[in-house]
Amino acid sequence: FFFQAEDGIRDIGVTGVQTCALPICHMQLAVYGFYDGFLTTTAAFERLWGIVGDVGMSLDAASMLHAGFDYIDFVRRHAKRIRHVQVRDTLIHHGVRISEPPAGMGDIAWPKLMGLLYEADYYGTLAIAPHGNWARVGSREKMLLLAKQSLAPFLI
Repeated sequence: FFFQAEDGIRDIGVTGVQTCALPICHMQLAVYGFYDGFLTTTAAFERLWGIVGDVGMSLDAASMLHAGFDYIDFVRRHAKRIRHVQVRDTLIHHGVRISEPPAGMGDIAWPKLMGLLYEADYYGTLAIAPHGNWARVGSREKMLLLAKQSLAPFLI
C-alpha cells in the first residue's frame, strides 16, 4: 500500500495493491491497476466498484496504453472515480514501448485526457515522476521541466 498524505507517500509493503489511501484524515481510497496489479481490466475495476462502492483509482494512462487499453474511453466513462493522476508518457513503436518520455512527448493525448478530467470536475493530484531513461540523475530535472511545460496550458 502507498498512503498519499500531506507528508508524501509511504510504502507499507502489502503485496498485490500498489496504491491506496484510506478515507481517514481526509484521504480517499484509490487503487492502481492495468499493469501488474490485480485490477488489470476495466471489468475488474467495475466489479470492484460494484462490491466495495466508492473506491477511487490512480490513473496511469501510459501503463494503460502499454497494456493495450483504451484509456480515453475508460476516463470518459469513469473519470469521477479518479483520485490521482500519474503524469507520465510512453512511446510505442510497432507495438513495443521504446521510451518513457516526459508528458506531452509520447503517445498519450494529454489535451484530450485533461479535458475529460476537467469535465468531470477533477482537481486532484497530478504527480510527475521520471521513468525509464529519464529517471537517471541529470535527466530528471529536464524531464520535470519538459512535462510541466507540456501541461502548462491545461493547468488552472
